[in-house]
Amino acid sequence: MGLIITPVGVKTASWAFYSLLVGPLSSYPGPLFARISPFWVIAQCRRGRRSQAVLDLHKKYGDFVRIAPNHVSIANPAAVQQIYGHKSGFTKGPFYEDKSIIYHSAGQLELTYLFCTLSPS
Repeated sequence: MGLIITPVGVKTASWAFYSLLVGPLSSYPGPLFARISPFWVIAQCRRGRRSQAVLDLHKKYGDFVRIAPNHVSIANPAAVQQIYGHKSGFTKGPFYEDKSIIYHSAGQLELTYLFCTLSPS
């Protein structure tokens, strides 16, 4: 029986090759499954042990660990200024969008927190 190559198989193999060897995050260490699929971190969340699993990876691999194809966990306080500092070149993701509203007797008042402030588009 000959080898059957499907478009899905080719796409999967191409993604794995890119993610592991060519992509911009390919130099960061982490579990093989985490480097090619988001399902590793999803599985850790479902088990309720994401924090412990990521901490264990930092103990094994160091300050910078890849926990998903497009996600690097950083455990280095010195990196905070480089990543979140003014004109760092990094932008905050959708997690930081301000959705904070407090309610009081006169109605609602929307608050903006510095932690959630985004640069103008």
